[in-house]
Amino acid sequence: MRESRWKRTRRWAWALPLALLGVMIATPARPTQGQRAATLEDLEGRYSFVGGAREERRLRGAIDEVVDRMNLFVREIARGEIRRNVTADRRIEIDVVDDRTVRFRFDDWGPVRARVDGRSRQVRGPDGSDTRLTARFGGGRLYLQQVSSRGTRDNWLSLASDRERVTLQVRIRADQLPAPIEYALTYRRR
Repeated sequence: MRESRWKRTRRWAWALPLALLGVMIATPARPTQGQRAATLEDLEGRYSFVGGAREERRLRGAIDEVVDRMNLFVREIARGEIRRNVTADRRIEIDVVDDRTVRFRFDDWGPVRARVDGRSRQVRGPDGSDTRLTARFGGGRLYLQQVSSRGTRDNWLSLASDRERVTLQVRIRADQLPAPIEYALTYRRR
């Protein structure tokens, strides 16, 4: 017995709203009328972590999610090591030197100077290791990538519409990890 066209359409009617919701979540917010995209100079400032216990729990959860995929015999050692090394930075400082150069500091790391044209340069990483740093600015976001022998950390800094808060999105990849560790933290201008 053939289904009527109406029944077939109704059976899949739930898929369209879910697909639209997925597109809305995946698409970055655009400035509303009267609101302009953040410039590099807009990001300049001193910021303090305001995400609190909720975002710290999410960070630990992101670590646990990846560690739980690891071999049973190394899980707890890896969990402890990663939790010691991957923490929420308490403060971020961004200074705009000129339209192509920024100087930034994450807690005790820095100040580090970087050109935002996508060229890499060698710096000392947060742990003292040789690190290749790449910086770019576009679409209102500052992108910083750190590559060392331990792995890669991608950082995206985005200014909120109130121009007072910054979101730091982080992705950490390493050969020893079965998947990237991804999390976001919120900071407020001091």
